[in-house]
Amino acid sequence: MKRRLSLLLALAATLMASAVAVVGAADATTTPTQPAATVPSTTVSAPSSDDRRLERELDDVASAWAAAGGTYGYPFWDRARQRWHSGEISASLFREYVSGYRDRIHLGCELVDRVVTSSGAADDTHELVSHACSERVKGLTAQQKWLDRLIDKPVAGPEDSAEDVAASATRRDEQLSQLEADAQEHLQRSFRDARRAMNLAQGELDAAGLERLREDAFI
Repeated sequence: MKRRLSLLLALAATLMASAVAVVGAADATTTPTQPAATVPSTTVSAPSSDDRRLERELDDVASAWAAAGGTYGYPFWDRARQRWHSGEISASLFREYVSGYRDRIHLGCELVDRVVTSSGAADDTHELVSHACSERVKGLTAQQKWLDRLIDKPVAGPEDSAEDVAASATRRDEQLSQLEADAQEHLQRSFRDARRAMNLAQGELDAAGLERLREDAFI
């Protein structure tokens, strides 16, 4: 009886050991392996020849616009306009600023037009800047004419009747309103196209990973 009990205990121990071995094997086969960590690449590709050409052409357009007076003439004209509105300078002095800025940028537009571009983005930027330059000249011309009418008031002659004087004043007011509206329209078009050129150029340079232009390059 004791021998039989010993055999049963030995058999139970053997079965238990086998079960533990089977479970351990199962755990070993079902444990998922962790994937190796992926190291992000830090390699930066060099700009292509097309990107470098785009960069050069946009720099050329910006340099021509600056030389034309689009950058360096604008602050003086804008400051003079503010001083005139505040009464610090006379209308005749402001007219000198207007005519000087207009003459400079009129000649400078030729510099802008002579810039050669060969890529789509540079071509589009060049076209916008050229149009902005042309509209700036038109706006300043209209502004000077408006100042001429404002400053050079007509003098009534002894033979002019009250009706003639009143009619002349009405015509003058109408001319002033039209010239002022023309000046603002052309100047706003110029500013708008200059801003569009700025946004286009910066976007293309950003996309190519190139250095941006100055933020006031086409002011």
